[in-house]
Amino acid sequence: MGSGYRACAGLSTDIYASEQAPTGRGGHAFRCRRQPRAPTLQAPLCVRGSWYVSLMAAASRASGRCLCGSVRYEIRGPMREVFVCHCEECRRWHGHVAACTAVARDDLRLLTDATLSWIDSPKSDSEARRGFCRNCGSSLFWDGPHRSTISIAAGTLDQPTGLHIGAHWYVGSAGDYYDIPDDHLPHHERGGDTSWDPLRRPTP
Repeated sequence: MGSGYRACAGLSTDIYASEQAPTGRGGHAFRCRRQPRAPTLQAPLCVRGSWYVSLMAAASRASGRCLCGSVRYEIRGPMREVFVCHCEECRRWHGHVAACTAVARDDLRLLTDATLSWIDSPKSDSEARRGFCRNCGSSLFWDGPHRSTISIAAGTLDQPTGLHIGAHWYVGSAGDYYDIPDDHLPHHERGGDTSWDPLRRPTP
């Protein structure tokens, strides 16, 4: 990579790089930038009226951080509705269910990431890895390498988020110590629909 760029922490280094830019306060931030890659089969675009499309229209920018503040990020683009995952891996990782939104990779900007580490999710159908702060232990990101989006733990976002829960995933794997609420939201035995495209706006 040329001068002024480095591999974007946690993202696929053969696809993404980070462009160094001054912050105006004597420091620098890194902006994820897509690199060319060979064409791949893309997931189908979302369809009109689909329940899982919920763009955050109230704000074009959001932010978040880990518990200790060592990892901070900014989002410049729409966020998906929050999906609650009840799978065994998410419950072991988060200590309970996972509640995550998702954004386009190019819309996620890591402001500080010195303590951001990654671990492979051993039983993931998507060959995903999980990002966390090795200083405070906060669970932050879920990265499926073959997807155009990256998932973000909703609890790490700064409020107000403008988001709502849109569905429950892997309900058949839920823990035996709680009941999934009858909240009239879609309940999927597995991962449900993953075809949300942040670049596709719903048709009025």
